[in-house]
Amino acid sequence: MKSRILIMIPILWFALLGSSYAQETSALGGSIDVCPKNAVLLTENELTRLIHFKIKSGQKCPMHRTPGGFAYVISGGTITLITADGAKMPVSFKDGQTISYGPAEHVVEGTKGTFEAIFLEYKTN
Repeated sequence: MKSRILIMIPILWFALLGSSYAQETSALGGSIDVCPKNAVLLTENELTRLIHFKIKSGQKCPMHRTPGGFAYVISGGTITLITADGAKMPVSFKDGQTISYGPAEHVVEGTKGTFEAIFLEYKTN
């Protein structure tokens, strides 16, 4: 538990300071808009938002836009990212893993286990 707190401190510090790398807007909503049972907004400021995301095997979060940011994996699992052109990319995560990611539009499908993470994402302009 102590290591999780130590990992979260830089992420939370970044959320408080914000980022000048906000991405352009999109007509698609974010995960908190299209899959509210899986994505819960924890807090936000003018530059970033902190989201708790949890998806079980067999669940699907419809097509949405992620503007980029960072994540801390609470509970590892395998998800499949499906792009607008139908390309599928299975991705496995481990407990305690940290992730940085860029802007994307995709469907998220729970494939194996329960994937749970805290996402710090940039807000769009």
